Amino acid sequence: MQDILFKSKILYDELTKNMPNMFFSFDRTFRYTSINKACEKFTGLVATRAIGKTIDEAPGYVPLFLPEYREVLDTGIAKNFISEFAFGRNMFTYSVNIYPTEKGISILMTDLTTQKNSDKKALELVDSLQNKNKDLRQFAYIISHNLRAPIAKLLGLVELFKADPELIINNMSLHECLTNEANNLDNVVKDLNSVISAHDTGKEILAYSTFESKLKLIEQVLGKEITESHADITSDFQNPVGITSINGYVYSIMYNLLSNAIKYRSPKVPLKIHLQSRQDDKNITLTIEDNGMGIDLEKNGDQIFGLYKRFHGNKLPGRGIGLSLVKSQAEALGGTVTVESKVNSGTTFKVLIPKNNS
Repeated sequence: MQDILFKSKILYDELTKNMPNMFFSFDRTFRYTSINKACEKFTGLVATRAIGKTIDEAPGYVPLFLPEYREVLDTGIAKNFISEFAFGRNMFTYSVNIYPTEKGISILMTDLTTQKNSDKKALELVDSLQNKNKDLRQFAYIISHNLRAPIAKLLGLVELFKADPELIINNMSLHECLTNEANNLDNVVKDLNSVISAHDTGKEILAYSTFESKLKLIEQVLGKEITESHADITSDFQNPVGITSINGYVYSIMYNLLSNAIKYRSPKVPLKIHLQSRQDDKNITLTIEDNGMGIDLEKNGDQIFGLYKRFHGNKLPGRGIGLSLVKSQAEALGGTVTVESKVNSGTTFKVLIPKNNS
């Protein structure tokens, strides 16, 4: 029987000595009673020099989790936990098992650092794929939503050209009108291309543009709608005049808010739309204010930026995409969008973009 116990102890000692996990033991006076090779490698302790010495006497390494060691010694109850800690210049994650023994305590520490980093990378990959999915959906919405008006105008002009190539519209030949609208469409596509470039490179492609130039392009694209609505559009872009940003997003934000103001105008009063830019120490704020139908924020405030949400019935055209795009694009620029509105009194949207974005 003693022979079996002796052989078992030798096997146990050999196992703990060579296992990949850190293993070490203390007696009740915190003198080292065992230190395996993995522990020597990690801590720099040398077993032959440290065994028999107290924590204070052993050279170099000061053990972690001393309060926990004392707790197990005092209570006789094992303790298990996972801990992230700094050692040297690196961070490590270990599973720590402290259990009482006849002479004191033993500690088994299992390295989870690689596993945690792998899990973190997997989560980051999933998060990246989800963001790319969201970006692709957003870009699809931009394409279908923002290009509809200029393409519709071009198709209309083509039909007129087929019927009467010599027709004059607003003192311009059909050829001149087609060229003008093709240039407008090209400018819109260039802005959208900045969004594609940002996705392809993984970096934001920033460029400076003035708010006035964006407004003029939008007024040309929405020319028919502006004329039919008799919209009085004014602007104050003096402070600041422009912004360095992702042009496709800035254009899309302005386009959607302006087209919504026209679409949801009040039939009772002439439509007035005012745009202005302001800046403070942190943000550039773009404000678009109208005197249109307004939105009942008490009823719909928590849904106003939701996808496919509409608040004025189905009589007016639209799919409820525009405001969702505005919010997601403002957030993509690191900013926010807020709304103030009263039914039959108009709506004010404020888009805040951090200055460090520009």
